[in-house]
This record gives sequence, structure tokens and C-alpha cells, in this order.
Amino acid sequence: MSIETLSSNISKHILSVELCLEHNLRMPALILIYSGIDILATLARPEEKDIGSRADFKRWCDKYLLPESKLNCTATDLYAARCGILHSYTAESQLSKKLEANELVYAWGSSRPESLQEIIDCCGLSEKVIHIEQLFLAFKSSIVRFLEDLHDSNFPIEVIEKRARKFFMDRPS
Repeated sequence: MSIETLSSNISKHILSVELCLEHNLRMPALILIYSGIDILATLARPEEKDIGSRADFKRWCDKYLLPESKLNCTATDLYAARCGILHSYTAESQLSKKLEANELVYAWGSSRPESLQEIIDCCGLSEKVIHIEQLFLAFKSSIVRFLEDLHDSNFPIEVIEKRARKFFMDRPS
């Protein structure tokens, strides 16, 4: 599988999120965003690692997703949110139960996350509010930065290509 095929798979993943958001399917959109981060973080894991991990997810978020985003959360909060949504379709995760991460609350459309965050803060709660569309924009931007990094950095492209060869892919019938 070439980098071009990887890009094609990424484009289809992005299209899937866009279709979900266009049809107000917010939870499926979040599942796709979090699984997309997981997939790319696993792809970019250190060369010597066989499988992806929480650390890889957080490293991806810290390096590619969060730096230029306006998201009011940490990589740990995002990982905990990913766990809650993927495993139980809730905001709650083991990390949030142990108070190691904030639960995330989502705004969408024309809603301002700052307004909802003010209410949460006034109530003395610890949840953080992020806007689903801002998360999606940050995800798309992180993909661009990652692909640029592949071409501009010392990360061995052959490792990515070897891992990407294992991806499912569409074949013309």
C-alpha cells in the first residue's frame, strides 16, 4: 500500500465524519473522529512497538491535534473521552472515575462552548466543553500536519508504508 492509498483511506474516513455531521449524527461522528486519531496514532507509533497504546494516542494529540486547536482539553481528556464513547457511549471512563481526566461535554452548531463552560464552572463541576466541529477541524488539520511530517521528517516512511499495507482497503469489483 502506498502513501497515496493511505491518503485515499484517510479521505474516506473524513468524508464519513462529514456525512455524520451533515445528518446530525454527532455520536457516530465522534466515534469516527476518536477512532481516526487512534488509527493514525497507532500508525505513527515508535518503530519498535508492535501495537498502539494510550501513550501513542496522547503523543499524537500533543504533537498534531492540540497545538493549533482551540480545544479546551488535554490529550488525557481526549483519550478518556475516546474510551468513554467507544466502550460505553458515555462521557465516563476509568480515567475520569479516578479523577485523572476531565469528562468532555460537547457543543455543536452555533452553540458557543465558552457559554456552556461558564455554566459548568459556576456549578463547580469539572467537565470541559469542546465543540464537535472544532474537534473535527483540529482532526483534519492534524492529518495534514502528520502527512507533511512524513515527507519532511526523519520518521522512516517505510515503517508507515509497512504498517499501512495491513489496512483494509477498497478494491474495485
